[in-house]
Amino acid sequence: MRKRIYARLVAGLLCGALLCTDASMMGVTAASIDLGVGTTVALTKQENEAKENDTSVIDVEKEGETEKKPEEETPSSEGTGTEPKEEADGKEENPGTETEQPVEQPKEETGEQDNSEEDTEKPDSEKDRPEGETVPVEEEEEEEQATEEDLAEESVSENTLEEDVAEEDELEAGAVVMASEENIASGEINESYGHIKWVIDASGKLTVSGTGDFADSYHNTDSKSIITDLSMRQPWREYRELIKTAEIDVIGITDTSCMFWDCKNLVEIKFINFDTSNVTDMTMMFCGCRSLTDLNISHFNTANVNKMNSMFGYCENLVMLDLSNFDTSNVESMYDMFQDCRSLTKLELDSFDTSKVEDMRGMFWNCENLTFLDISCFNTNNVRQMCGMFLGCKNLKSLDLRSFNTENVTNMESMFMGCKSLTTLDLSHFSTGSVVNMEYMFSNCSSLTTLDLKNFDTSNVINMNNMFGLCHSLYKLNIHHFTTFELSCFSPA
Repeated sequence: MRKRIYARLVAGLLCGALLCTDASMMGVTAASIDLGVGTTVALTKQENEAKENDTSVIDVEKEGETEKKPEEETPSSEGTGTEPKEEADGKEENPGTETEQPVEQPKEETGEQDNSEEDTEKPDSEKDRPEGETVPVEEEEEEEQATEEDLAEESVSENTLEEDVAEEDELEAGAVVMASEENIASGEINESYGHIKWVIDASGKLTVSGTGDFADSYHNTDSKSIITDLSMRQPWREYRELIKTAEIDVIGITDTSCMFWDCKNLVEIKFINFDTSNVTDMTMMFCGCRSLTDLNISHFNTANVNKMNSMFGYCENLVMLDLSNFDTSNVESMYDMFQDCRSLTKLELDSFDTSKVEDMRGMFWNCENLTFLDISCFNTNNVRQMCGMFLGCKNLKSLDLRSFNTENVTNMESMFMGCKSLTTLDLSHFSTGSVVNMEYMFSNCSSLTTLDLKNFDTSNVINMNNMFGLCHSLYKLNIHHFTTFELSCFSPA
């Protein structure tokens, strides 16, 4: 639209210049020349007769002044931008002399030498208007208003286009920034139980910071959503296999259960400011961290912990574990605590206080590379469950259990099953009056040669199925006082 207006203005100026030149050369005074938008050019009779034969001429009497365009045909300057016509060529007539000077009626946009160009630029409304008819002020104002609106629309369109381009550039730049700082996942907990932020960056590093717990405790019976599956506590569980390292900076935490559960590709954990003095539950905290080879938790304060179930379960590549500073005086459950820690060759537990422990099921299950285990300090007075306690410890060569008090134990199923390297086992002090299940108790102890069980009280045992199965080397077995009145299942080998 802007180009059209400029083209019309230039065409008008050129046309006016040509007409003025012709008029000057012919010595004829032009009545008026309007070079504005919607140009009206009045030509003298002589010039128009040379170019047009159908022009109409009117006589205008001049008395001491230069003839001007009739007032009723002059567009108002107000609101249109057109100025009153000037005197032609600055010539003066003799005062008092009545001179008849033919003047052509002003025509709309004449100048036929450039007719084709001007026709191209004229709006249809101007082309259809009869010659000599002046553009009404209202119509001119409407045209100018429409022109201004078109210009405004063009300006808005151009600005919008520029803004869109700028926005696209910004989005592209933002995408680059995001790509360089991209995170796999992140989250924030703001609940009564804790205010925690966590993020897993593109390299697989899990960073946890804040105060309190990362999830509500499943022990909280007042909670509206009681968690029955412990693994559901873990906020980053969907991305756990992408975690390779971790950095923990949390204070005031009370429950660390399942914190790193099944992070099978996790190789390193750094505890920056990890206060565990208020923690009561460490169940499955590192369970399933199959790629961990080393774990420094010597600074852990475990004085208030009462559950360590499966705490290191399935850490199958863990080769060393220093628990010398662990305070286990309030722990009640240790079942599966070291289950499937296949690479551990040494485990020092001489500082363990197990006086409150009730459950030791599967505690050392499948620790197949342990060759020596000193648990002579263990107090088992309150233990009720020893099912599978040493199951699969196939390289354990000796085991001193003389300090064990088993009077409250009810289940010894598979207790020594698969201990293929044990040659002797002193259980003379075992009290088994409460035991009901001895199924697979010594099954597959293929190196065991002698076994004295003369003090075993089996009066309440109901299952001895495969109790000595696959004990190929056993040549001496004392079961002199075995009673089998309550047996429902008995197949000794």
